Order: sequence, then structure tokens, then C-alpha cells
Amino acid sequence: MPRGRDHCQADFRIGKNVRYGRTRALIARDVFNLFNSSTPDVYQQAYGAAYLNPLSITVARLFKLSAQFDF
Repeated sequence: MPRGRDHCQADFRIGKNVRYGRTRALIARDVFNLFNSSTPDVYQQAYGAAYLNPLSITVARLFKLSAQFDF
């Protein structure tokens, strides 16, 4: 990666534990790439006109909802 370019990605998770007798449930929501940065991940390494052009950028913002049940 070229000098001076930082890869900064913030992820966020919030969850709630719910109990009912001996049963527990965790309901959670995750947000990946919270600020939706488009930082390049991979650069062209071959010398030439396309040298250091981005080949891949960070995946867009992604949401995930999950549940875990313990009994």
C-alpha cells in the first residue's frame, strides 16, 4: 500500500439480552463500515500507465441482524 493512505473502517454492534426462565436470547444488530468509506484495498503493482491504480475498494455499508437462543 502506498505511504500516507490509511485504511480506516468503523464497525458497530448493539445487542440486548432477554431472559425467560432458564432460556436466554441475544438479539443483536451489526453495522459494518459505519461511515461508508471507499478506501482502496488493493492497488495495481505492475509498472506502467496503470501503476498504483485501485483494483478493489472497501465493501459498502452492511447491516446484519442476528439472534442467539440458549436453553
